[in-house]
Amino acid sequence: MKRLFTGNIRSFSITNLQLDGKNVKKLEYATPIVQKDALFYKNMFDVMISLDHDNKLPDFAEAYDVILQIAKKHPDMINKLDCLYTDDDEFKFYGKIPNKEFKTLKKAFRNKQKAD
Repeated sequence: MKRLFTGNIRSFSITNLQLDGKNVKKLEYATPIVQKDALFYKNMFDVMISLDHDNKLPDFAEAYDVILQIAKKHPDMINKLDCLYTDDDEFKFYGKIPNKEFKTLKKAFRNKQKAD
């Protein structure tokens, strides 16, 4: 049996960044929900995997670090940067399904990704 979870997928984007050399003087950001109640499962290493993206999404700290590092190197790209992430506190147990049904569900999500 596979355990399924729901959680929100959010986007981390910088709305205002002021640098003093390489140091951050002012940082404002937004974290809107881009997908509410997305489906996730835990793999054999107990890592939460998104069915929509077929991989682990970063958490807030990882998304923050990645976007800030890129923004420091390319301040002209700030308005184009965003990073999807999840918040572990938002995961909720959804239910259990047999492994065979899980494989069918996962295959359906992969086919959906290919179609998009």
